[in-house]
Amino acid sequence: AFMTLAEGKGAKIRKSTTVDTKRLFNAISSPSKPIKSIIGDTIDVIDIVVTSADVHEDANDPESPMVNKPVVHFFTLDGEHYSSLSNGIIKATENLLSIGIQPSEEAPFELRITTVDTPRGTAHSFEWIS
Repeated sequence: AFMTLAEGKGAKIRKSTTVDTKRLFNAISSPSKPIKSIIGDTIDVIDIVVTSADVHEDANDPESPMVNKPVVHFFTLDGEHYSSLSNGIIKATENLLSIGIQPSEEAPFELRITTVDTPRGTAHSFEWIS
């Protein structure tokens, strides 16, 4: 669910904490807000959906080969939809789901969106607050 694949090889829905068809459809078809727009903020996540996108291997090089990357979508208690292709967000989401986290409207979990300095620049991630 979280690997980078050859262009065109990723499933539309790679992983999901929901079977809600509206959220699944919105993850693959509707606009979302970028995670980078809420750095430092906290969000109450009720569902996570991981989809696929064909993108350039090097986001800064339009001549680089195309690959299929996971895209993480967070649906929040206040009705917002945020998404990210960030390797840091992808890895943190993979770690979060690997420990059995199952968010819902009745049991949302709060995340703080963060940045981390890396040798290649700034990466996005998150901290689990509650």
